[in-house]
Amino acid sequence: MSKVKQMYEDKKTELEETTSNLEDERRKLEGSYMILNAVRKSKIVQGSNLDSAIYYLDKVIKECDIAIDINYAELDDNPLTTI
Repeated sequence: MSKVKQMYEDKKTELEETTSNLEDERRKLEGSYMILNAVRKSKIVQGSNLDSAIYYLDKVIKECDIAIDINYAELDDNPLTTI
């Protein structure tokens, strides 16, 4: 049982670190997204490249949200309580 508990704790630590990194990167992406939207709204720069950059940043942010949600779900699921 102690070996299983250690494996769980190791996995939990890894998930916590990954989740923290994902949240940090998501915040950076969201900042970039806001800057690009402000640039588009100010009409300093226009064009399909700017629109594509905003679109893909939004997609990556949504993928980060999904990954973060999955990590939290895995962290909430403690297999040791069912053993």
